[in-house]
Amino acid sequence: MPDAAGDSQDGVVQPRWLGLLAGALFGLCLLARPNIGLLLPFILAYPFIYRRKSAWKLILQYCSAAVLVLIPWSLRNYLVFNSFIPLTTEAGAVFWSDNHPNAIGGTVIPNEETWPGDDDPDRYWRVGVS
Repeated sequence: MPDAAGDSQDGVVQPRWLGLLAGALFGLCLLARPNIGLLLPFILAYPFIYRRKSAWKLILQYCSAAVLVLIPWSLRNYLVFNSFIPLTTEAGAVFWSDNHPNAIGGTVIPNEETWPGDDDPDRYWRVGVS
């Protein structure tokens, strides 16, 4: 039976704010390392795997808190870049520096030495950072 502290399942009391805290921490993690978003399906499946009675409520709290943490940064990106960029502005530049034809396994700023040929290296860098 749930009490004022939270939901009870199998005698274990779960605080009602636990979903909000976990979602807020996940939102902060997304801001630091956007690739952690790949774990989201597994995280959302957890309440259903353990057959929690309040699975939908927990997921709603979790997602709401994560979105509330992400909104200020996404709004800032929209105001600065006039484009919807929800998490990071460096994804294109990082992708280019690690995957261009002359990649050596580290960050490389395009110039004539790192990008020989007829193609303009600055074009790819501008696409990456815009």
